[in-house]
Amino acid sequence: MPEIKREMSEDGLTITISSGQTASSSFTAREFAFGSIEAPSTLTGTTFHIEVSLDGTNFVDAYDQSGNQITFTPTVSTAHRIPNDAFPAIEMRIVSDGAEGADRTFKVLLST
Repeated sequence: MPEIKREMSEDGLTITISSGQTASSSFTAREFAFGSIEAPSTLTGTTFHIEVSLDGTNFVDAYDQSGNQITFTPTVSTAHRIPNDAFPAIEMRIVSDGAEGADRTFKVLLST
């Protein structure tokens, strides 16, 4: 049986939703096929959705194959899988349903 090789983003990366904002900084998802997001210990928003970009500048809401917006409801200090339907994309970011009360840093781990 052939060996399955999985390459991961080294030690993950971080994205931040700045205080008073709803959208995080973006991250490159181009060469990856799946991943997860770890929520910080404090959040203002309760529901988050994923936006994708094909050019790294213009972001649009990501939808699954059934036409539903890709959302997740994190609890603090937990990890959530990024749904497969968000891939492929050149860039990706998350958006909170409320302006965050302080800088919120999320850890992202991506894999091929």
